[in-house]
This record gives sequence, structure tokens and C-alpha cells, in this order.
Amino acid sequence: VEGFTRGGNGVCYLEYSGKDTGYSRMYPKSLGAGSKRVRKALGSSEWRMRIYTSSRHLRRMPDLRFLDKVGSASVPLVDFKRGSDFRRWVPKMPSANYAWAFYGNLDVVKA
Repeated sequence: VEGFTRGGNGVCYLEYSGKDTGYSRMYPKSLGAGSKRVRKALGSSEWRMRIYTSSRHLRRMPDLRFLDKVGSASVPLVDFKRGSDFRRWVPKMPSANYAWAFYGNLDVVKA
């Protein structure tokens, strides 16, 4: 899961690959507006979150290799709505021109 701030709003991308996709990276479908939010992790979960900063205004998802890493943390669930949610885990997070990445594994269940 990667994302960045653009004009005060966050933009996020999720890519998935697994046996069912032939290990090709794909974007899963969103549940859309009005879907139920997950309040807590189902079972044990751990995601590695990394925060990056840019000296430039971000207009699209940057290549994280060219940004400065601010910090990282292990988080139990990817559920962040505002900058203060990120700052709880990485206190030195900038207030603008930043990007993030979450790395982890999950089980995909078909409904």
C-alpha cells in the first residue's frame, strides 16, 4: 500500500499479487463509499510502515527511492485517516509533502 499527500488530501494505491493472479501485481476493487470499516485486526497482523518526505510539492505518486526516509514503525492495522494518525507511530513525520508505504502480507478471502 503506497500513498502521498496532494494539496492536503491523501491519495492511496493498493497492489496485490498472489497465486490467484499468477503472481502478477493487480489493483483490487474497492468496496466504495458507505462500506463497513474494519475496527480491529482480524487475527494477528503486522505491517511495516515507512514515511518519506520530499522537497517538492507532490502531484502524483513519487518513486520512493528518490525521497528522504523520515522513519518507520510496525503497525497492527492499516487504518489511517489524517496526519496525526501517522504521527502517532512516526513522531517526526512532516506536515506536508510526504509519502508512505505499508508492507505486509494478508489472506484474501472471496465472498
